[in-house]
Amino acid sequence: MESNKKISELLPLDDAHVDDFYVPGYIDREDIPVQSKTRKTNLSKSIAGKLNQSVVSDVSISPASNKQQLVKTLINLATRQTSTIAADIPECNGIANGLQSAANYQQIQTNTADIENLKGVGRVSAHLGTSPTQQQLTDVWTSVKSDTPTDGATVVNLDQDAPQGHSWTYLATAPDTYEWIDRGIDTVNIATNTAPGIVKGRANTAGNEGYVSVTETGEVWVNGWDKVFPYILFMTSAQAVTSLANIPLSGNVTASISSNNTLSFANLAGMSIGYITRIRVTNTGSSTITITLPVAAPIENDYGPSTQVGAGEKIEFELWCYAPGKYRLKKYNMMYIMNVNPVFTGFDKDGN
Repeated sequence: MESNKKISELLPLDDAHVDDFYVPGYIDREDIPVQSKTRKTNLSKSIAGKLNQSVVSDVSISPASNKQQLVKTLINLATRQTSTIAADIPECNGIANGLQSAANYQQIQTNTADIENLKGVGRVSAHLGTSPTQQQLTDVWTSVKSDTPTDGATVVNLDQDAPQGHSWTYLATAPDTYEWIDRGIDTVNIATNTAPGIVKGRANTAGNEGYVSVTETGEVWVNGWDKVFPYILFMTSAQAVTSLANIPLSGNVTASISSNNTLSFANLAGMSIGYITRIRVTNTGSSTITITLPVAAPIENDYGPSTQVGAGEKIEFELWCYAPGKYRLKKYNMMYIMNVNPVFTGFDKDGN
């Protein structure tokens, strides 16, 4: 028994007394060296104090809900009581090492099975002319993939509708029967005047009039059409009247009258800049009639308060909106020669 050595490690034995070091059941009295009696130390208490601490007696890994824990079992050397300390073991991620969860393991197994199922599918490209045969398609597949094509395999023939190419997909056409099916253009490029493709719109903002924009609902819209279309409708519209009072806003008005009339217009404020209303008046009566013209603002009239139209003759007026709330009335005289189509005789005396 190496009593002297072990005791000296626990407590310096210089100046100790034999009776102070005697611990029944642990150290024989005759094994205790005696060097000095000038210093007394209670070795029994010192050894008990050294033994009153916990040491690791077991280490284990224990599952806890959805994680793993490292469990250390400690035992007190003096009391023999045990205790445990548990610490979570982190899972591995893209940065740090760690344990792999059951969910990750199952996902790897699933992905492995999916990869196995993908054998025989995928895409290859080749130049096969404009009319490839079934055998050509199969041969180019096996030469690149080194396996037999399965449902969904695709060969892109770059010679059809170049440069986009056509996609030929290996599909079942009957039970246990597969064929390469031409699915059309493979890669859609920007459309040109000679090749189909993708088109894109332009924002409906100033400077993009005439271009096409795409709305939030996926519909297309011609920029500026909201201004052009009403003008087209107005200029191509036609009205037939029998009185010159309150002429409707229309691009073309034909009036048939046989007595004196006063020319006026309904809802002038509804005319936009550039709009023109043309009025063709025919005197269906047997005598000359007088047409009273507007002379007050907002209509400018250089012809005076009235004009006359002979029996069977025609006259044309044109009301032009040249600025917001401003209008110009023009007059054209028409005549018939031997009952043929009317001929424009030129501007009137005022140069209009």
